[in-house]
Amino acid sequence: MYDKIMKFKDMESGHTYETYVLLLGMNERVAKNASNYVEMTICDGESTIIARQFNCSIAELKRNGIEPEKVVRLRISISMYNGSKSYNVNYAVKYLGSLLAVDDFAMKAPIDLEEAFSELLKIVESSNTECLINYLYKSITELTLTLLKENKDSFIRASAAKTIHHNVIGGLLYHTLTMVKQAQKFADIYPELDMELLICGAALHDIGKIKEMKTSAIGCAEYTMDGRLLGHAVIGIMMIEEKAKDGFNMERIRMLEHMIASHHGLPEYGAITQPAIPEALVLHAIDMVDSKLYIFDEAYKKMQEGSLSDNIYALNGKTVYKPYDIVKAEQAC
Repeated sequence: MYDKIMKFKDMESGHTYETYVLLLGMNERVAKNASNYVEMTICDGESTIIARQFNCSIAELKRNGIEPEKVVRLRISISMYNGSKSYNVNYAVKYLGSLLAVDDFAMKAPIDLEEAFSELLKIVESSNTECLINYLYKSITELTLTLLKENKDSFIRASAAKTIHHNVIGGLLYHTLTMVKQAQKFADIYPELDMELLICGAALHDIGKIKEMKTSAIGCAEYTMDGRLLGHAVIGIMMIEEKAKDGFNMERIRMLEHMIASHHGLPEYGAITQPAIPEALVLHAIDMVDSKLYIFDEAYKKMQEGSLSDNIYALNGKTVYKPYDIVKAEQAC
């Protein structure tokens, strides 16, 4: 990759940089002094930020060949505002070189997709309960493995969300694998939990997202028609129904579907129904933990130690604090 691509997290306040970015979108705004400025959504291949170019219009930028889904060369100045980095564009020009392509800016989960998928299948397979019910009927482990394997290509590269968490190529797999690992730990600590149900529920809780959204070549997700009309929980339940027509115990299928229907916890958060069994409650809890921790990690990339963030929509408008690294500070003394 061309060495002029700088990561936003490495840009320091008080400095100006020239770098190359992928322009994802533009919105025109009006400043307090009544002048126009443009908010640019830009990507460095690892994270996405909003940068502002003042005394400028979208029409002017487009006349100069600056358009979404194009590589752009920027001069960008960094300052601090309310404890977070603020990015101001001094100028933007169309990239005319041949060394960079859109794919160089693809946002990807920090995992090897094939290895992570194999690990996911292995954990799911290990959850198969040796009990009378699974001798008389096909197991929900078998159903889960079938759905994952049949949808592998879509599943391993799908984003887990449009904007809030794990919104990168492989984000759905990354999120799911982390949750399945947490499910294992919970089942070890609380032996009264149904390990097979909990792990299979975690593995399939967001399976409907492969049809709810379409993930672009750089990791941006957009909702499909079914996604807008049905949502991923309904789509996931429909996918299970299609595979569970013959040979399965309907009570086990009902509980698996309940896991998906209730994993958002409350109706105001998108749940079809609220958790009614312990495994569904645990699934909701680990889903919240993993998604929220991802949001913290993304916020920290843009913050200095000892600062508070702006209000974060995905955390219900709350701010987060980035503590000082005490160990690093002690070593520096």
